[in-house]
Amino acid sequence: MKTGTFGNNINKMPAISFRIMSLIFAIRERFASPDSVLDEFAIKRGQTVMDYGCSPGSYLSRARSLVGPEGMVYAADIHELAVKAVTK
Repeated sequence: MKTGTFGNNINKMPAISFRIMSLIFAIRERFASPDSVLDEFAIKRGQTVMDYGCSPGSYLSRARSLVGPEGMVYAADIHELAVKAVTK
């Protein structure tokens, strides 16, 4: 267990659980695209978007295409496997 910046206890998900979750997300995306979720936010070109708790980064590619080269997309997660996944 880690102690967060604000003193909260943070239980980090085990690596195997993160990998299983990523697989489930990949299967989910075959049936329900993240595009429809992002469309609800009316993201426009040039905006800045933050995906907090990005996990394997399911929404990042679509968000990047919505904001275009003028915008910026940030991703954050406490799990190092999530950071590695979105860094690729």
